[in-house]
Amino acid sequence: MKCPGGLIGACQVDHNSKKGYNLGYVQSNPQIAANGELSLQYSGGSECHHQFNRSVRIVFSCSKRMVRDGVTTSKCGER
Repeated sequence: MKCPGGLIGACQVDHNSKKGYNLGYVQSNPQIAANGELSLQYSGGSECHHQFNRSVRIVFSCSKRMVRDGVTTSKCGER
C-alpha cells in the first residue's frame, strides 16, 4: 500500500484494494475557534465516487492528563 506522493496533508488507505488516496492539500493557516479549538483543514484531495473530492479536518485537543514513560500524571512534569 502506498500513499500518493507530494505535499498532501493526509492519506486514506483502502486495505482491500491496496490503494492510497490523497485527503487534501493545505488550504489555510491553522485555525483557532472561539472556544480555543485548534484545527487544520485539507481539501482538494482524490476524487471520491466520481462526485466529490476527499478532504479532512484535523482537530487538536489537550488532555488534562499526560502519559510519560508509561506513567499517567494529572499535571505535566509530575510523576
